[in-house]
Amino acid sequence: MRPLGILFVSVILLRAQESPPPTPGKDKEQANEKELGRLRGAWELVSEVISGQTQTARGSLLVHQKNAGVLAMGHGVIDATIAINAKANPKSWDFRFTDGKNDQVLKCIYQLDGETLQLCWREGGKVRPSAFPGKKGSEGDCLLFVFKRKKL
Repeated sequence: MRPLGILFVSVILLRAQESPPPTPGKDKEQANEKELGRLRGAWELVSEVISGQTQTARGSLLVHQKNAGVLAMGHGVIDATIAINAKANPKSWDFRFTDGKNDQVLKCIYQLDGETLQLCWREGGKVRPSAFPGKKGSEGDCLLFVFKRKKL
């Protein structure tokens, strides 16, 4: 066999031993796991934007375990599971909880920038916002909450 033929066969054999490319579902799952790791921790609510008006606010968010969290704000406490899609644009976040009688889903979008987390949902939480307030395509009934990571 000529040297060029041996090289060609060697390359084919090496390629056959490589792992297959990641599947899209697996890639999304890995991105979500990595992002949940970045989100894990305690967050303090520092401001909210409602109807275009920025206000100071008080509250907290605790993201713990693999996909569970607690959201505590003026109107109560939500103990929920969290489902995110870090590959979506904008990134999506669902809080799944029970209101005492029924299962509920609060459909949000989020942005994580260093130690700042922005969560946005539309009034009622049933329909996910398409953009953050002030951005092209945003709906007028969006509520924006800005959290800062708590130092423990």
